[in-house]
Parts: sequence; structure tokens; C-alpha cells
Amino acid sequence: MPTDAPLVTDHYGWWIIGADLVSLYPLTQWMVDADKFYFAMPTLFLGPIVHAAHGEIPTAAGSLLMRGAALGVTYLAFESAKSECANTDEFVCVPVGSIMLATLAYVSATAIDATFLAKRTRRAEGWDRLPVQPSFGMAADGRKWLTFGGTF
Repeated sequence: MPTDAPLVTDHYGWWIIGADLVSLYPLTQWMVDADKFYFAMPTLFLGPIVHAAHGEIPTAAGSLLMRGAALGVTYLAFESAKSECANTDEFVCVPVGSIMLATLAYVSATAIDATFLAKRTRRAEGWDRLPVQPSFGMAADGRKWLTFGGTF
């Protein structure tokens, strides 16, 4: 009786981390000048493109929503930082709270995406190439025999 192929889980989290590292510089440029929204596009779309390239379209949609939320938090954090620094008389203003919030949003989205979402389950390849076919019989002198064969 033929057996179903076993399921194999592929993890591609390193591709997500690589895509996020590539999008880090444009993201920081967008934080400096929020009017140039196209700098935020790599952060928003590279991760979901990696999911789609691995055939995981529902996961790509979830990743897109999560990254959109992280970009929204980042935008609000840096708008808050601008108003905070505008109301101070200090020579150098470092809005630590806003920087920490934006970093937390970005790192959490990357960690969740690379750890939990970046995997796919598929059937093992090549399983149908070698089905084992047992053969039982008896020799002319009464001895029993058992052989296994496969198709190539």
C-alpha cells in the first residue's frame, strides 16, 4: 500500500532578516524626512516579497499588515520627537523615548516575521521516485524468500 510523503518544514527567516537589513538605511532616511515616503517602501514591502517568493501569500499579507503597523508607530514616535525637541532650549536634543519606541516596533516586527512567520510546510521531494515494493515467494526446494524492489 503506498504511503504519503512526509511533511518537511522549511525556515527562511534569514532571508527576512537580510531584507530588513537592506531596508534599514532607507528607513532611517525616512525618519529624518517623513515627506519622502518612498524611503519607507523597502521596509514595508521587502519582507512580504520574500514570503511571496516562497509561495506563502497569506503569510505575506500578515507580514504586510504587521510592517504597516510598525511603520505607523515609527512615524508617530518621530513626530512626537520633533515636537518634543521643538519645545526645548537644549543645544542637542536626543528624544530617547521616541527612538526606543521606534526601535522596539521595528525589531519586534522583524523578530516575529523571521521567527514565527518565515516557514512553510511542504511534502518531501523525491518521495514518489522510490516506492518500496515487497515481494514474497517460495523457492522450488521449499525455502521462503522476501525481496524489496523500487522503480527508478
